[in-house]
Amino acid sequence: MDLGSATSLSMQCTCGAFKARLERPRNALRVVCYCRDCQSYSHYLTTYAPLKLDQHGGTEVIALAPEHLKLEQGAEQLRCISLSAQGTYRRYTHCCGSAIAVTPRQARLAHVSIAASALRDAGVDVEAAFGPLQVVANRASAHGNALPRPTKQSLFILLYGMGLLLQRSTGRWRENALLQPGTWQPIVPVHVIERTQRQRLLALAEHRPHTRSRIVLRW
Repeated sequence: MDLGSATSLSMQCTCGAFKARLERPRNALRVVCYCRDCQSYSHYLTTYAPLKLDQHGGTEVIALAPEHLKLEQGAEQLRCISLSAQGTYRRYTHCCGSAIAVTPRQARLAHVSIAASALRDAGVDVEAAFGPLQVVANRASAHGNALPRPTKQSLFILLYGMGLLLQRSTGRWRENALLQPGTWQPIVPVHVIERTQRQRLLALAEHRPHTRSRIVLRW
């Protein structure tokens, strides 16, 4: 969704030690993802805080270009894990276990998924700011009946993908507060969880699929 001339939106962890903002976010997607990785990640964070999934196992995120994310306070609280050696980078805060952002390993993809809960913790009305859901991803992994797929979901994904290509072609993918300039590696060390721990987390997320999904989207 294009927010036009919208002002910056604040975001923070639950306890407020970490703060950031989304500066004039454009071409953003409001997404609910039911994939098992997102569910496993939420179970991982229960070491710090209560489980933050909706009743069907969904995680709500705002997907947008990383150039819009600006860190303001508490960057030292950030931690980063990956569920496998090839998995996405999932950032959370050490202080209170708040999910913050997920990015792909390939920096040139210029994509970041911001946890909607981090915006709500800062008092942002997510629906008012970004409108209704544009994408409901990986419905096959939902517990029970997943939210319905939005009518124009394919169009929203296409337009978002075109925006990512533009970021890559113009070099704006380098504007990423979560990566070190020059090396394009995460600003905090990445901890790849052990296989046995991943299996335990997947077991918590397992269920019998109720619907089929043709594609798997990694937000």
